[in-house]
Amino acid sequence: ALHDYSIAIELDNNIAEFYYCRAITYYFLNHFDDAINDCKKALDLDAKTAKYYNLLGNAQLALNQYHQAEKNFISAKQIDPADATYSKNLAILY
Repeated sequence: ALHDYSIAIELDNNIAEFYYCRAITYYFLNHFDDAINDCKKALDLDAKTAKYYNLLGNAQLALNQYHQAEKNFISAKQIDPADATYSKNLAILY
């Protein structure tokens, strides 16, 4: 999957979802820095998608970057307040 998403990004590096999908792959491989970088690229392209902030927050949480994770979980919750996932992630921090 990682290779396929990298090829997709090479073909069109203006699609945020490609970076997000590769970030998920990095996250599950425990490559949290790479996941963070791809989430940030996705957000540069589309800053209005809550799941990008949420994954960024989870990767930061895995690296004990609590303050940054909190800010991203809050951003996710502001964009999509109906999704309880973001509140649950914030509760982990408190």
